[in-house]
Amino acid sequence: HFSQGLEQPFVETLAYDSVWTLALALNRTMNMINTNDTLDCGPSPVPLEEFSYGNSSTACLIRHSLSETNFTGMSVSVIIVQS
Repeated sequence: HFSQGLEQPFVETLAYDSVWTLALALNRTMNMINTNDTLDCGPSPVPLEEFSYGNSSTACLIRHSLSETNFTGMSVSVIIVQS
């Protein structure tokens, strides 16, 4: 429902950019796990295929990867700033 004044094509491009944000972050996380670049996230992050919310090491890497994500999307320039 677009009652807040957002037009459907804009919402669709925001959704597209959101999916790309996650895809880029997960790809970066996968590369970090494969190269044993675990930062200070703790021991033994599991591969993404085995990830569950209880694995804090992998969750930490995902958060870090999201904070490093920036690209020019279809709707806006996407820059994630860690707070």
